[in-house]
Amino acid sequence: MKSKRFFTVKLLVFLFCLFYGAGVTPLFAQNFKQTLQWSADANVLEYKVEIQDSTGKIINSVTTENNSISLSLKEGTYKYKITAYDLLGREAVSTNWISFEVVVAKQPAIEHTKNLEALQEDGKTLEINLDVDDVTADTVAELVNIASGAKIRGKLVLAAAAGAPAVGLSASETHKATKVRFTDVPEGNWKLVITNPSGLSTESEAFEVKDVIKEERIAAAKEEEERKERERLEAERIAKEKEEAARLEAERLAREEAEREAEREAQRLAIEQAEREEQERLAREEAERQEIARQLEEEERLEREREEAERLALEEAERAEEERLAREEEKRLAKEKRREHWLNYYRQFYVIGGVGVGVPIYDGDFLENYIEKSFINLSFTGQVGWLPLHTEKLRFGMEVNGIGTQFKSENEYYKLNLNTLMLQNNFVFRFRFKPKKVWYQIKGGGGIALIQERVDYSEIYENNKENKTSNFGYFTAGGGLSVIFIPSRLVTMEIGADFYNLFIPDMNIGILNPYVGIGFSF
Repeated sequence: MKSKRFFTVKLLVFLFCLFYGAGVTPLFAQNFKQTLQWSADANVLEYKVEIQDSTGKIINSVTTENNSISLSLKEGTYKYKITAYDLLGREAVSTNWISFEVVVAKQPAIEHTKNLEALQEDGKTLEINLDVDDVTADTVAELVNIASGAKIRGKLVLAAAAGAPAVGLSASETHKATKVRFTDVPEGNWKLVITNPSGLSTESEAFEVKDVIKEERIAAAKEEEERKERERLEAERIAKEKEEAARLEAERLAREEAEREAEREAQRLAIEQAEREEQERLAREEAERQEIARQLEEEERLEREREEAERLALEEAERAEEERLAREEEKRLAKEKRREHWLNYYRQFYVIGGVGVGVPIYDGDFLENYIEKSFINLSFTGQVGWLPLHTEKLRFGMEVNGIGTQFKSENEYYKLNLNTLMLQNNFVFRFRFKPKKVWYQIKGGGGIALIQERVDYSEIYENNKENKTSNFGYFTAGGGLSVIFIPSRLVTMEIGADFYNLFIPDMNIGILNPYVGIGFSF
């Protein structure tokens, strides 16, 4: 069997509104709809809602698939009960009978005829005596400024109206107010607005609020301040007189005490002087005796110190000579060790610079357009390498390689200079066979070519006489073979050839660069 579920029931609105004329029977009555709403449950097929009046009679029973119903009830006390049916149409759970009240809503009526209202003695509080009918304890009373629209909320003083319950105040808007109180009210023209919880409101005619006793209150306040000031000055005068008398008495007593203290001090000083003179005499005799003994001891000490100084000086001279010889030997050994280390440790880094010739290959357009005058062009090379991995016959590492060269072309219309700088990062592999001073090297990698094209037009070129310079950058890939000669620990010589392929759109260029270089390792 499915477990029972609990449903939260919420009463949203219960309103019943009647409009009355002043002292006559109703001209009309308007019923506001009330809505009873509760939490929905997806497992419920439908709900049955029952309404019971104050006598216990069921006056309404509604079955609905929604989680709310609309009602039209008169003023009074009622009870409701909601029963839920599951998806099979069986009764699942039912609430207890729950009480609720339908109250009367009316438009408040204000009876106020004064054109001037005076503030209280504090100049801030305003109490208005008036008659306001058809209000409740939650009714809002506000002052609204005619000029600025500013609002000040006040407090209604309620009394039960005729026909209302004798004990307590009900929630129906049927009560009467005889007074309304506001605080912090400035002078000006205002109107009174009364709004019931039902939203119905009424406003009074405009009236003036004035502080009619302001001058009297200011004068009284000024007089009070002057009185307090006189009292303060009198109190200060009395306090100063008492303080002066106390000071004079204290000075008299202090003088008498000082005279007595001076007499006692003179006696004490005389006694101390006599004692001090006797002690000084005894001290002089003791000092003379000790001085004679000290002179004898000092002569003996000086003799012992002279002998000890001579012995220590001799030992110090011998120790200084030994230390000097030890330092010289230590320096000699350290120098030999550094020289041995410098000559024998493995040098991982090298720097080589040299010259070569840049030879373009396998691109007919390039040869035709740029190499009209010279096929072989002088180049300058530079290499910086690092070989961290090594054995007796193998070396492996990386190298940054650079080559700079220039290609030229000239005709009757223009002169073309193509300055080329190629930078490439290579992986380097070295190996040797039998001789220790001869190594063979293979390298390969990629980089970038930076090309500056400068065109100088001749005077007969009519279309464009302005010279121009353009800069380009292209990716490169290549490698090289070389032979390394190491005549000493520091010097390195290299003979070889590098190849570069320039990836230029629509113009694939290869450059072969034989070179010779010299450098050093460290």
